[in-house]
Amino acid sequence: MFLEKVKNFSQKIKIKKLLEIIVCIILLSAPLFYKFFNTEKEFVFQNIEDEEIFILPEDSNKVYSFLNNTKESLDITIYMLSDRKAIEIIKKLFRNNIKIRIIIEQTPYGGSGVNYKTYNELNELGIDIKYSNPRFALTHAKYMIQDNKTAFIMTSNMTYSGLNGNRDFILKTSEDRIVRELKNIFDHDFQYKKYKPKEDNVVASPVNSRDKMETIIKSATKSIYIYGENIGDKEFENLLMNKAKNGLDIKIILPDSKSISSNNPVIDKLRANNIIVKNLKKPYQHAKIIIADNKIMYLGSVNYSTYSMDKNREIGIITINNKSIQKVLETFNNDFK
Repeated sequence: MFLEKVKNFSQKIKIKKLLEIIVCIILLSAPLFYKFFNTEKEFVFQNIEDEEIFILPEDSNKVYSFLNNTKESLDITIYMLSDRKAIEIIKKLFRNNIKIRIIIEQTPYGGSGVNYKTYNELNELGIDIKYSNPRFALTHAKYMIQDNKTAFIMTSNMTYSGLNGNRDFILKTSEDRIVRELKNIFDHDFQYKKYKPKEDNVVASPVNSRDKMETIIKSATKSIYIYGENIGDKEFENLLMNKAKNGLDIKIILPDSKSISSNNPVIDKLRANNIIVKNLKKPYQHAKIIIADNKIMYLGSVNYSTYSMDKNREIGIITINNKSIQKVLETFNNDFK
């Protein structure tokens, strides 16, 4: 009995010692784990050889031409779809036996039921249209894939004002790796399945948009030029203000202050930190663009708000194509005057 007690006591001591060693290892390793999980992600933004920039509202006819030129299939993810000309083209394509799939947001903010009307109209015709996955706060993305070969990545909605009145941009590309990645995202979203995008050039909320947009801003050493509609994320704002303190030339174009009054407190704070903000009165400013050092550009649906980056389904693209960047910069400079 005595020997058994000694044995049990000895085992307890060993277990206690082992636990102490494990706790000690964890404490000593904590800084390494912290560093590992907080290391900034590295992205490789490759040049997209095959791309073209369209500027709205001037190039609205390009959208209608793109739709009309569809031969086999058309996949669309869109926040709002109400433009009659676009809808009639989609219906014509369907009648010509072209495969069409559409993901549309069920409850767009301020949409007044336009998507409900469009959904019923196209669904009754037999078009494969779905409301977006409810796991996203909103599906605010705006992109199209034509014939599995060409993609339109847009900052614009497919409303009349979105295509014919607002300041917006579209990047068209037939680069296989980009189209394939967008197709993977669309296919999974259409089936309400999760998918983690792999292409660094493709921006996707809620998975990676914050990291990639912050990477662009952090990379800047001379200038940051931004088109935005909503600003409402403290981390994003602080990044910009820190860059301004380091002497960078930062210019932001936002909608007229009366259009989105929630921007006004942020605008005051940015201006107080030497960031120049221009309120564009006409056309209505809806685009989402970031250009760093005139060398790298983000274009897409992501607003600079916490929900847009972390909770919505959003899609964008990052390009280092000089021709594309210069075309957007020309418009930016004209709008900034």
